[in-house]
Amino acid sequence: MLAMDDAGVQRVVPLLRQRVEAGWRPGQLKAILGGNALPPSVRSMQGLVRHRIDSIPLAGAPRPLASEQRSSGPERPHRTPVWVVKRAEAKRSGHPDAERPRQWWMEQWPGSMVTEETAR
Repeated sequence: MLAMDDAGVQRVVPLLRQRVEAGWRPGQLKAILGGNALPPSVRSMQGLVRHRIDSIPLAGAPRPLASEQRSSGPERPHRTPVWVVKRAEAKRSGHPDAERPRQWWMEQWPGSMVTEETAR
């Protein structure tokens, strides 16, 4: 993902969300996307990722194991990395750090996540 520009990420994220909403678990998607070797020539990371995501059928999500099913528990809220929220805030406010590379933002808040409600 570090090799993908912001526009590429914006095109790929909805495709991944569709698969998660269709029942794919993020770990399953990661295993599929990272499971194949890179082709001999890759012109765009976005194109490669989109091609691999398109090969994952929306209707083909594996059924969750009985131990993974939740019958009455509340749905887990969507989580977003803190660096994504902070970077968006910086861009909206015109802060000079908004132009820093994505890697810089990720290093400032490694592994920190917020729920959708918290991010607002």
